[in-house]
Amino acid sequence: MDEKDIERGQPAEESRPEVHRPVSGGGSTTEADEKPAVQRPKKTSEDDDASDHGEPDIDHDEIEETVPGHELDVQLSRVHDIESLRRIETRESIKSKVSRVLTAVSRRSPNVGPLIGGFIAETIGWRWDFWIVLIVAVIVTALIEFLNKETSHRVLIERKVARLSKELGRDDLKSCYGSAQHQSKSRILLNGLVRPTKMLFLSPLVFFLSLYIAFVYGVLYLLFTTIPVVFETTYGFNVGLTGLVYLALGVGNLGGWAVVTFLSDKSVIRLAKANDGKFEPEMRLAISIFFGFFLPITFFWYGWCTHYHVHWASAVISLIPYGFGIVGIFLPITTYLVDCYPMYAASAIAANTVLRSLVGALLPLAGSSMYASLGLGWGNSLLGFICVAMIPLPIVFYRYGARLRKAQHFKL
Repeated sequence: MDEKDIERGQPAEESRPEVHRPVSGGGSTTEADEKPAVQRPKKTSEDDDASDHGEPDIDHDEIEETVPGHELDVQLSRVHDIESLRRIETRESIKSKVSRVLTAVSRRSPNVGPLIGGFIAETIGWRWDFWIVLIVAVIVTALIEFLNKETSHRVLIERKVARLSKELGRDDLKSCYGSAQHQSKSRILLNGLVRPTKMLFLSPLVFFLSLYIAFVYGVLYLLFTTIPVVFETTYGFNVGLTGLVYLALGVGNLGGWAVVTFLSDKSVIRLAKANDGKFEPEMRLAISIFFGFFLPITFFWYGWCTHYHVHWASAVISLIPYGFGIVGIFLPITTYLVDCYPMYAASAIAANTVLRSLVGALLPLAGSSMYASLGLGWGNSLLGFICVAMIPLPIVFYRYGARLRKAQHFKL
């Protein structure tokens, strides 16, 4: 302990208790996030900030000697604003990068799968499409089961509290998420099943944005059902060449992913700076508004192009805007749901995924009847008009999402 520590009334470094903080699961700060993971004697907020970022303590006595009165407040406020923006930039950038990597991989499968499947069916038979999918799924599932590690900050902190309580022989250590520690496993499982359902039907944010993504996702597979018929019947492609058509959607996906990668973080940081350094989840939706205009382009272009048997190259290129737009819708909205419910992000994503998967499975079943009645031109135009009607959804939630979040009173 040196003289400065004594003068400032601070304990020596070795006598300071270690405080563990939970890893934040989203952009907004919850009450639990503000508490230390293990409830122990608290340090001052200045000590927390310094220890969190590996920076030396600021000697405010020395500052007061050189910076008079209101200038001190201005300087400290400026330091706080810069530090807040730096934290926002780091946290949101990491979160966006993880989301973009996951989406980049998952969005490739609907484009690459039909390409590989077409050549497999043409060479060794269509049954092998299913056998290969089964074999790969079993291997991947086994790898996930044995190699994946727990990442939920809530679970990790509760495990750490249990370990410390056992090692130290103390029963007064509690997690900042302490309520779950006293629940039975069956109760925790039941909550995990019920919570996504409650969020889907009681939260307008989750319901309408999940409905938007579900429609976009379902229409994608409805579009897939027309590609073999159109290109094999109208343009004379074989099964293998028809699989190549799906790559047009992949090209659009890559373009959309590149634009989101380049602009998303910059947009969020710019909006946060304009909001006095305060991040709001709705800032995620700003970029999705732009992408919503690309979805209907494909349906009007592709529908009437195939209706009038325009050159196959035009029909292939017409798929690119949809591939471009779907990534710009999918990524920001998914990340927005995570930011809205940092404590229950998995439940929000589960609600979104279940509705999306149901619509993706059922909507294509209506494709044959719809196209038989309306034809490719008006059938696709109908889907295009629905896409146009849904363009305002991100705009509405961008402007009023914060009010809806604060007005929610249901218990999760």
